[in-house]
Amino acid sequence: MGDPRHQRVAPVRRVPEGFHRRVTLRVHIASHQERLARQWRHAAAALVGALGFMAALAAFAAYRAIATDVDHYAPPGLLGHLDYHLASLRMAWSAIQGNHMLLISGLLVASAGFIALLWWLGRRGMPSIQTGDRLLRR
Repeated sequence: MGDPRHQRVAPVRRVPEGFHRRVTLRVHIASHQERLARQWRHAAAALVGALGFMAALAAFAAYRAIATDVDHYAPPGLLGHLDYHLASLRMAWSAIQGNHMLLISGLLVASAGFIALLWWLGRRGMPSIQTGDRLLRR
């Protein structure tokens, strides 16, 4: 029948009190740390995107400040029918010239609100670190 040592079976030991709770808590803590790392990466990406957008707006504002001086020295009719559209655009731009910073700041606020909405929608249904249950915020 083989080696007699292989016929002995070790006694089944009882699981220590609270073992399952401790293991579950460690798993929840590890998932919480992963979620925090993912949120950090998303926040960093949003910050880089916002800074890039603001740099693009600053570059556009600098270009417009320089381009208006260059446009005045170009000979009229150089671009044909496009000059007519550029002149009408210039007149429309001068009508809102004082309010362009208000429009840009409104665009920045709308972008920040959109990012906050995406963050909130992505956060719904995340597991809680205390209970491990899923939270649905309504």
